[in-house]
Amino acid sequence: MKYIYLLSIAILTTNLLNAQFGPKQLISETGGFEVFTFDIDGDGDQDVLEAGYYDISWYENIDGLGNFSSQKIISSHIDWDSVYASDFDGDGDLDIVGVALMWLKPVEVSKIAWFENLDGLGNFSEELLIDYNFLLR
Repeated sequence: MKYIYLLSIAILTTNLLNAQFGPKQLISETGGFEVFTFDIDGDGDQDVLEAGYYDISWYENIDGLGNFSSQKIISSHIDWDSVYASDFDGDGDLDIVGVALMWLKPVEVSKIAWFENLDGLGNFSEELLIDYNFLLR
């Protein structure tokens, strides 16, 4: 049993040492607070979802090979700190939820909202508010 375990480690280590990566591919110069991959448009490949400075946006993996579209903005005009995708309405496609925490003295603004994927292809609804100013309670 120890032999199989050690052999597995040796094979895995050899494969990792031989791994090769291609050149860096820049898909956004704006950066983001959080970045995840999900199949947002339902085509079987991983797209990029970003909570960034003043927006929630996504980048379509247009060919399944890691070539991405330009930025597709879901929401703008507020700093979104966190973002995630899940099927919130049970219709089989990925919707988006975002959390914004803004510390604007003397007012603290906080918001949780979701965006419905209207057609399963990554066309989203306006913001659907879940909670607002929950930090002030």
